[in-house]
Amino acid sequence: MLPLMKYVYLSALLSQLATAATPSTLSDRDESSFKWKLKKFKSLVTFGDSYTDESRFGYFYSHNGSAPPVGWVDPISNNTASGGYTWARYVAFDAKVNLYDYAVSGAVCSNEITPRWISAINGDFPSVLEYEIPAYVADMPGKTLPDYTECVFSALDKIYANGARFFVLQNVIPLQLAPLYATPGNGGVYPNPDGTTNVTEVSYRMWESVKSVNDIYKYQLPYELLIQNRYPGAQFALMDMYSIIADIYYNPDQYLASPANVTGYIEQCDASGTCSLAANQESFLWFNSLHPSWKTDSIIAERFVEVVKGQSKYATYWG
Repeated sequence: MLPLMKYVYLSALLSQLATAATPSTLSDRDESSFKWKLKKFKSLVTFGDSYTDESRFGYFYSHNGSAPPVGWVDPISNNTASGGYTWARYVAFDAKVNLYDYAVSGAVCSNEITPRWISAINGDFPSVLEYEIPAYVADMPGKTLPDYTECVFSALDKIYANGARFFVLQNVIPLQLAPLYATPGNGGVYPNPDGTTNVTEVSYRMWESVKSVNDIYKYQLPYELLIQNRYPGAQFALMDMYSIIADIYYNPDQYLASPANVTGYIEQCDASGTCSLAANQESFLWFNSLHPSWKTDSIIAERFVEVVKGQSKYATYWG
């Protein structure tokens, strides 16, 4: 059994109401009205997909699709989708906290909305709502974009009901800048073997979807907290992952080693599946065509710790 943990992060790779209250950030509220009151940061519980998974999918893969037993804790690993440690592990290192990571590579919010089959485990990828949240609860003592975001809040309902009171909800990174979805002029590598796909349209549709989801998060969170009173006594921080990644992309020399590279990526694989890694990895924003690099994850970890301290320009706080 895990100790009672009241601080939870919910990862959203793809995550969208109208404003019910005007959000106020740290810069425009005085200290007496500041709502983020986390006094001691001891443990971090994470849910999500390959952006956060350390080794849980590896357990499924090596055990014929069977889930880890109750109480299983991911071993520390730097063999992840970032090419190194995950952002969450960097947080654990930097803040000296315990990490309990329930993320599974390939996970969607709910297999009732967007199931994804994988032959390696002879089943759907374990999802956040149907696997990760129940796994977390078991370890404790005692279709459309709005469909997706409501699924996220349904997951939060379960974690809240289990005692969590401090939440950091991350919005979606600018996926239209990732090599997989970027326009051809910006290093895009979207598969288009017969040349019939309008890759630029794909990139702009991804941009539109990301913006829609982030707008919904921006307005739905205060609506659920202040109007619906969905989470009495809870405190939330909405972490602006979109802006963090965009800042690195548009100001790379401030974050990455020289010569900074924000359109290419570290892991290059040929048609046979043989892969090689680029040198000077600290200069890359991306590890592969979809995932941020370990260097980027280390920057995300720094920003996350600032959010937890209540000192981040990349967060809006509610409570």
